[in-house]
Amino acid sequence: MSGEVNICIRKKGKLTYRTAHTGQISPFINNAKLFTGDRGHLQSFRMRTEQGDLCFYGYGLIVVDYDTKTIIDSQNYVDVGDITASSIFYELSQGASFSDPNSLPSILLDLIHKKLVAHYDLYDYEKKKHVKYKVPENMVKDDLKNIGYKSWVDNPAFLRSYLIDNTSWEIINLDDSWEEGATEFKKLLLERGFPIDDKIWNSYYD
Repeated sequence: MSGEVNICIRKKGKLTYRTAHTGQISPFINNAKLFTGDRGHLQSFRMRTEQGDLCFYGYGLIVVDYDTKTIIDSQNYVDVGDITASSIFYELSQGASFSDPNSLPSILLDLIHKKLVAHYDLYDYEKKKHVKYKVPENMVKDDLKNIGYKSWVDNPAFLRSYLIDNTSWEIINLDDSWEEGATEFKKLLLERGFPIDDKIWNSYYD
């Protein structure tokens, strides 16, 4: 199942709009190049540009605000702020290469080496408890392959999530239900000075 989501980027007061395919969300958002402000990062992803509005679309909305170093996310498809070991294993099993800078395995390794990912999280569904562990800074490709395999095959009771937790950015994940998520999202955007057209904003739910 696939679809699209709106992305709005604010940098030095200028708003840029894109409509991303769901498969582009994690490689684009959970990426060291986004957090470090790489100028070519947006252009390296071929996303639709014709939407041009600050509103929910498809699976939802993600706002990347360089002016306040905040990401606000409300969509029910991809985790924003972490990358799961199972997604790494899946991509590798589908032929993803570390030589592709936009593949999740390559992106995660880059995040670790740049020390933007400091911990991974293991969730025990039976005990309903999260446990954090420090990520080795010298992790290499084979380590990531083995961890992905073990997380997927050997230990199904746990999902290992690599947390983008060593950055000055704030990542806000909201309820993706249309009413609660949209109300809180709008409040956060207005507090940060984003221009919202109520007619366009509400059109998604009419």
